[in-house]
Amino acid sequence: MKKWLMPPMLCVVCLAGCQGEWWKPKAAPAPPAEIALSRDENWSRLTPHMQISVSGSGTLADPYVYNVPMDLNLNGHNISVTGWQGMGNLGPGVSAIFHVNGGLRGGGSIDVGSQGRSGGKLEITTTGGVALNSVSTGGPKDEQGGEFSLNAGAPVQLSGYINTSGAAGGGNVKIQCPALSIGAFNACSIYSAGPASEASRWPGLNKATKAGHVVIDCSGPVTLQGSIIAGGSQAGQVVIRNGRGGRCQDVAIGGDVDVASRQTGRGMLYVQADSLRLKGNVLAGGQSAPGGEIDVNCLNDCQIGGYVRTDSTASASGHVRLQGRHIWVQGADKGCSINTHPGSAKQAVAGDGNVLLQCVDTSSARYDPNNPLNGATSSVFVAGKILTGYAGALLRGEVFISAVEVQLGGDVQIGITNERTLEIHYGVGRFGYTHLVEASQRWDGRGEHGVNYGAAVPDFLADVPYAGLGR
Repeated sequence: MKKWLMPPMLCVVCLAGCQGEWWKPKAAPAPPAEIALSRDENWSRLTPHMQISVSGSGTLADPYVYNVPMDLNLNGHNISVTGWQGMGNLGPGVSAIFHVNGGLRGGGSIDVGSQGRSGGKLEITTTGGVALNSVSTGGPKDEQGGEFSLNAGAPVQLSGYINTSGAAGGGNVKIQCPALSIGAFNACSIYSAGPASEASRWPGLNKATKAGHVVIDCSGPVTLQGSIIAGGSQAGQVVIRNGRGGRCQDVAIGGDVDVASRQTGRGMLYVQADSLRLKGNVLAGGQSAPGGEIDVNCLNDCQIGGYVRTDSTASASGHVRLQGRHIWVQGADKGCSINTHPGSAKQAVAGDGNVLLQCVDTSSARYDPNNPLNGATSSVFVAGKILTGYAGALLRGEVFISAVEVQLGGDVQIGITNERTLEIHYGVGRFGYTHLVEASQRWDGRGEHGVNYGAAVPDFLADVPYAGLGR
């Protein structure tokens, strides 16, 4: 049987055609590393980006849910989340949830409160960090501002501010992240109250604004360049800590903390941190409402550049409790650095009106007489007066101060009867050195005091230990 042989020329052509593994499928192009905006965008039930899946109808009961599978880069642009009614409809506010598998960055802003009568609700969860300009859930018309919640897996940086204000008050703010930095707009970092500028256009606004609460949970440092505004007819509460009662690192606030309440409820400032440096004032007074509650617990410095008020015009006052290695209250309002004076005993609870300035350091570190307020040993410095008051068994206006070095710039006025208690504890006296300074004069332990103590029998106790003069 005759065998057929392939011509030599054909064999060469076949071998040449088989080179390069042409039969294998080409690799798919790599997916984009991020979703980047090229202009301002309006998001509703659809977005301009096919990678983002959307569900929900945008209401509070059924919010839009945006699942972003990669980094979202705003590139300096803004996202406005709008309802199906469109931008011109004055219906209810919009609710949206962002789930970002990556970081949310590039500056720009996110706004969910631009078209409704009331503010919207915005919730953001990211596995990475956040670097934006500002976030707004404010209501432009006659209702409450919206709520804002952020849970980030890496540090958060906002160059602008957070606005949850509405004409009738502000919405709540809750932030959870490893570290937080917020800039300021009009000297404010977080605004969760009714805007004062609206009072003339909305009659009765000052009697109807309910502020939102502000909760910051961070394991690292917290830096706010401006104020936290959460005051109103019903004040909000400001809490800065790490998780469930834990301590965050250093906290710096470049303005005031305003939790003053006019009509009902108590404002509150609660800080648990390595240190607190507050440039402005703590405003927690009340009118017909009781004064607020101030609790700051630091391992190191607790520095307040202004004054602290928890007094009330017509109700019970709140308390002030500051703890740290060095405590400074450096400002004064009408000569008063700490004011917890009550208008009456209405709505009083045990401990109202009291002032506690307690240093957590009673170690054996050596005392430096040339640097007594910020050396190794503990210290308390109050620039002006401490004013409290008595309004019954629950509201006694007692004062307790304890540190190696205690320096008081003004009187301590808590009344003239035995109903009150005033105790000042300072460094032990066995080294022949008195650690109580009154109105810039060091008390010698024997002669007249340099300030007026409004208590029948104030106690001065040299019982706080330290290692020695350390000259």
